[in-house]
Amino acid sequence: MESPLAHLRQLTAYARQGSAAPTAPGGNMPLPRLQWGLPDAVPPDATGAWGCRAIVTQDGYVDLVPDRTDQQGTELIFHLLDTQFPIVKLTESLAALLRPGQMSTRRRERFELYKSATLTVAADTLASAGYCYVAAWTTTCVSDSDPIP
Repeated sequence: MESPLAHLRQLTAYARQGSAAPTAPGGNMPLPRLQWGLPDAVPPDATGAWGCRAIVTQDGYVDLVPDRTDQQGTELIFHLLDTQFPIVKLTESLAALLRPGQMSTRRRERFELYKSATLTVAADTLASAGYCYVAAWTTTCVSDSDPIP
């Protein structure tokens, strides 16, 4: 069985086929906008971000579709997700919010699924009646050259 980190990389690589790889931001240059997920949730000072559009149902079904993911900036975001908030935890958290109706597929409401000193993960269905938009980003000045927490 492949690791969640490998799965995230594979999902994002699959979505990027044929497109240029992003470059890490320098200085105060903001990240390029995420194509999938919640791009407006990512703050301008984030150094890495990952987003997806998952297929969801109100009864707790969650499916991450390979061609609906994106990553911008530092690839350290994959390590942070894998060690702090793995893909299994992400899907379980979404299902746990959907099943009792706390998160509704027909109501806009942003949920902070995870927050640490280095990583934040947020989600919202945007009242889409079948999708959940997720964004994860670095919350401090973290770069590929920094020691891994």
